[in-house]
Amino acid sequence: EVFEAAEYFARVEGILPAPESSHAIRAAIDEAVKCRETGEEKTIVFGLTGTGYFDMIAYEKFHEGKMSDYIPTDEELAVYRGKLPEIEEKFSPHSGFHHRFMGIAVTICHIL
Repeated sequence: EVFEAAEYFARVEGILPAPESSHAIRAAIDEAVKCRETGEEKTIVFGLTGTGYFDMIAYEKFHEGKMSDYIPTDEELAVYRGKLPEIEEKFSPHSGFHHRFMGIAVTICHIL
């Protein structure tokens, strides 16, 4: 469903989204469909943080039926987290960094 949403977005907007952003696109489309079904008017905004041109292998796997959903267990995540290096936190929620981040916001209510 995520890659289907990404490809739909690419056909409508002309931007092939990165797989990470495609999850937000799927959620936005699902929310827009709910609004259409209930008659609720809502502006839906999501972040598009990259293009998928470096992820063409993932799109190829999707079309070849080789893509599978894999959700790591809590134990696997704990092992992975244990391998991450300790770093000094440079940006706190109060530093203003997140307010200065420039992303692309797109509303899709009117395209559905």
